[in-house]
Amino acid sequence: MDTSPVALEGIFSALATTLDQRTSLSTSALNRGASLLQEQRYDAAIKEFKRAAGLNPESIDAYIIMGRTYSLIGQSADAIAAFQKAVKVDPTSADARTYLAGALVGAQRYGEAEVQYKEVIKLDGSAVAPHSSLGSLYLLMERYAEAETQFQKVGSMSPLDPSSYYNLGLVYNKQARYSDAVSKFERALDLQPGSTDANAELAYSYLGLGLEEQATEQVTTLWNMDTNESWVRAAEIEAVMFTPRIQYADTAKSTFNPFLISGAFVSLQDPALSTPGASGMFSMVFRFNQAMDLASVQSAMNWSISQATGGMGGVYNNGVTLNYDREVGIMPIPLAVRYDPDSREATVYFRITQNAAGDGLIDPQHWVFKFSGTDVSGNPMDPRGDEYDGFARKPF
Repeated sequence: MDTSPVALEGIFSALATTLDQRTSLSTSALNRGASLLQEQRYDAAIKEFKRAAGLNPESIDAYIIMGRTYSLIGQSADAIAAFQKAVKVDPTSADARTYLAGALVGAQRYGEAEVQYKEVIKLDGSAVAPHSSLGSLYLLMERYAEAETQFQKVGSMSPLDPSSYYNLGLVYNKQARYSDAVSKFERALDLQPGSTDANAELAYSYLGLGLEEQATEQVTTLWNMDTNESWVRAAEIEAVMFTPRIQYADTAKSTFNPFLISGAFVSLQDPALSTPGASGMFSMVFRFNQAMDLASVQSAMNWSISQATGGMGGVYNNGVTLNYDREVGIMPIPLAVRYDPDSREATVYFRITQNAAGDGLIDPQHWVFKFSGTDVSGNPMDPRGDEYDGFARKPF
């Protein structure tokens, strides 16, 4: 073999050219994989990422995006293995260690995740996110004192970050330090008034202090935020409050329209009721905030249907029954009630009958539906949530 300087230079040049070609091919595979990932063709994308890593074993990007794709499709073991390779390629990569820690948390390998978060902090102790992530991990592991320390660090490093106060509130709730939790959640809401989670957790703090009225105000705030997330959190809180209530009326599932104006023709509920003397069966669906007693809910005698006479439901027709001679009557007791324990929904069935002249009127907004039964534990209904009518639009 020719080992002269000129010959060796040619060999090194050839090797460099080969390496450049492999790097270029690796980059092309990585780009193809990224395009496939955008198209949600996950298996094909992973093949390209593997090809990229095979062509360039030092490509940390290939391992990271491969791991993220595995995480996306729920293959946690493969995701962890890919992130571990990324860390091996570059032990100083905070991104690689952070992704690895997250995957380990998802696999409930908390001790290993803790090691990775601590390594990230060693790499850059001034970064806020690693301290916050480590605090959340300690909270998950019920190591509350250590979680508090991390979140306090976040607060001192970033005093206008609402998450630090929110997370401290979570720690204090877990420790039953409810007064401390209230102050932290209130501070979080000062900085981020629209936070669904902070409003919800503040309600739990109030419940811990026995301040049900304040907790109820938070629940009302969540309902009024009018998002799917806020509704879910409001429903969760109501489910653990002390007394059963009607949570809401599901008018989309009901055949009775409680929102028609006063003096509406009965036939607007159903055109078949335009015939004199005709009658039809209607339903209203109500969801409860917690599990109810099946027999109690399905007993028609525990339900009543009446006209509002005042109070939170609104004064019926401002205290006067309009169109008295043409207004159709109300069955005070429903025909039947069916309860679904899985959805906690009661369907109340009742009949409406047209008058003899065929010109009957109705004021459905002021038809009050009331339940006087019990939940599955025998608790009576909360009087602040055992009635509903279309005028109030929410239980009262």
